[in-house]
Amino acid sequence: MENILERLAALSFVDLTLRGVKAVLLKELSIQAIIIMDDAATGELKRRNKEVSYPTSTLRVGTMASVRDGTNNKYVQKHGRRSQPVEATKATSVVFRTFPAVITLELEHKDNDARRILLLMEALCVVSAIGGVSFVMTISGEPYTIRIEVPDSNDVQLASLESADSPGAFVLTCPIVLHGFVGYYSDVAAVQSTTPVVSYTIGGAQV
Repeated sequence: MENILERLAALSFVDLTLRGVKAVLLKELSIQAIIIMDDAATGELKRRNKEVSYPTSTLRVGTMASVRDGTNNKYVQKHGRRSQPVEATKATSVVFRTFPAVITLELEHKDNDARRILLLMEALCVVSAIGGVSFVMTISGEPYTIRIEVPDSNDVQLASLESADSPGAFVLTCPIVLHGFVGYYSDVAAVQSTTPVVSYTIGGAQV
């Protein structure tokens, strides 16, 4: 029998959520973010990119915290939530075991164009003012709403002209908070197993 880590390796809700976040950043802010995890990954990106070009963005995963209030997580873990995949036969069903969670990220955006940085700051301020943006992640017909929030303020710094990492660039850093889910699914098939279909909807439009 598979353990939790093996099930997450087959389908991780955090993996799928981060793909949705990248789609939102691209659609709403024209940011093409690279997801990284640690300083070693950052160093590898620098080694691969011999020439510095702008704009460039990275998205660093920070913390994850489960949400227990108002949820019966033990029941979900034991019984799951059964769904009929839209792409499967009637003999196939999927059992989801998902739990509410808060995930923190840090967006770092570098640009040598001061006006573009200013516009991005203003766009982030608008997102903050309206309480964030949401997208819907649908897995085998089962919708999950993910909310992205940004703080009331963000910080912009001018990197040193002698900096090897970002010569002459403006560096904008902004924490991001995701209200989403962690977990996995189990495929229960009487005939054949199916791979879940995943789609994202932003502002009513599928991307």
